[in-house]
Amino acid sequence: MKDVNLIKRARAKYFTLAFLYPLIDLEGPNNKKYWSAWHCSRILKVTHYETFSKVQGKYCKQRFCTVCNRVRTAHYINAYSKIIDSFDKPFMLTLTIRNCKGIHLRENIQQMQSFFRFFNKKQSKSGYKNKYLRKLEVTFNHEKTTYHPHYHIVCENRSLSEVLLAEWMSYFRDKTNIKAQDIRICDLNAKIELFKYFTDIIKKKDGVYKFEPLAFDLIIAAIDRIRIFQPVGIKKMKETEDLSLFTQEIMPIMHESEYFYDDRVADWVGFNSKNHLTGYKPTEKFKMMVESIGIDTRNLGSEYKTRDVFTGKAKKDTNSIITPNKSF
Repeated sequence: MKDVNLIKRARAKYFTLAFLYPLIDLEGPNNKKYWSAWHCSRILKVTHYETFSKVQGKYCKQRFCTVCNRVRTAHYINAYSKIIDSFDKPFMLTLTIRNCKGIHLRENIQQMQSFFRFFNKKQSKSGYKNKYLRKLEVTFNHEKTTYHPHYHIVCENRSLSEVLLAEWMSYFRDKTNIKAQDIRICDLNAKIELFKYFTDIIKKKDGVYKFEPLAFDLIIAAIDRIRIFQPVGIKKMKETEDLSLFTQEIMPIMHESEYFYDDRVADWVGFNSKNHLTGYKPTEKFKMMVESIGIDTRNLGSEYKTRDVFTGKAKKDTNSIITPNKSF
C-alpha cells in the first residue's frame, strides 16, 4: 500500500510545474521565486527504520506553489477549524472593492490592509476584543483584464461582522457598494473558502483552460511581503513542516535513500534503481489540462519586455522595462 499523501504531492508537483514554465519564460524579477518552486521537494531523502521509513524534502514555501499550499491549507484547517467551531455563532463576511487595473492593484491592497489596522485600533480603544480570521484573495478577469482584490473573513458573531461591514462601507465609500459585499452564516463551504488558495490560477471557459502568466506574475509582485492569512484576537499557529511517514507495507519499494522528481514520469525516481516512488500516473483528462496550460506559443520573454505588465498594453518605449517589484 502506497502513501496517499505522497501520491497527492506528486500530483501537486506535476500541476505546479505546468504553470511554472510559462512564468519562468517571462524572465522577470520574480524568476528566483519561480525557480525556488521548481526545486521544491525535487529531492526526497529517505531514512529507514525497523518498522517504517521517513521521507523528508525541502519546501520552497512560495505562496503559489501547489505542493506547499496543500500543506499550508491542511495546517490552517487543523489549527483553526476548532477555534471557529468554538465561536458562539460564526459569520462569514466577504469585503471587496471595485475591480482595478494592474497599476493600482498593490496600492488598493495596501489601502485594504490599512483599513484593518484602523478598525482594530478603533475597536481596541473602545474596549472591544474582537476575534476573527481574514484571508486576502485576488482574482483576474480575463475578459476585462482587471484584478479583483477582496477579503474573506470569519467573525466570531454576527454583531462583529455587521460592525466590520459598516466600517468598511464608510472607509471605502467611493470604491465600493453594498451589493458587492456578502454576509452569511459560516458553514462548511465558508470554511473552505477561508482556507483555500489566495488566487485562482486556472480558469475554464467553454471547455478551454486559461492561464495568463503576465497577470499571475503581477499578482505575485503585488502581494510581495503582504500577509495573506491573518488571525486577529487569536493566537497564531506555527506552520508545520512534517512530511509523511511510511508504514512497513511499502518498505519493499523504499530501499533507496534518495529519490529525484522526474518531470517526464510525474513521479520521484530512485537515483540508482530508477524505481518510481509513488506509482502516480495522471489521468488523461488531467494530463490534457496540464499540457494545455503549460504550452504557450508566445515569446513570453519578449512579451514581458514589450507589454506593460500592469495594463497588458504595448509599451511606447520598449527600452524602458516596467517591472512590478521596482514600480511598487
